[in-house]
Amino acid sequence: MLAAPVIRSVLFGLRDCLLQVIDQQPRPAPGALATLASLRDAQIPCIWLDQLPDAEGKHLAEVLPAWLPGYAHKGTPWPAPDPCWQALMAMQAEQLEGCVLVSGEPELLQAGLNAGVWT
Repeated sequence: MLAAPVIRSVLFGLRDCLLQVIDQQPRPAPGALATLASLRDAQIPCIWLDQLPDAEGKHLAEVLPAWLPGYAHKGTPWPAPDPCWQALMAMQAEQLEGCVLVSGEPELLQAGLNAGVWT
């Protein structure tokens, strides 16, 4: 029998996964806070990423736990792998194997595949 893969870190799309905007106000997506808490309890590092100016990303992320870091990518647009690699470097991930990207944004998912992370 094969062993289950080990998840070492998780990248989340901000606007398309962790948040939903209702009446122009950001709110955590259903289940997002519980999922983040479970990952933190398991000591699995997480980070959100998005293609937003820093100030806008930080404003949207205010409804998420303060311990959750974020990476607002302003460089090469998705589906280039750069944002995923840079977010992993910001988390000090030691390897790609076991890194997972969770997103509802097709171009970000493609960026994750291009970066070599699991989606």
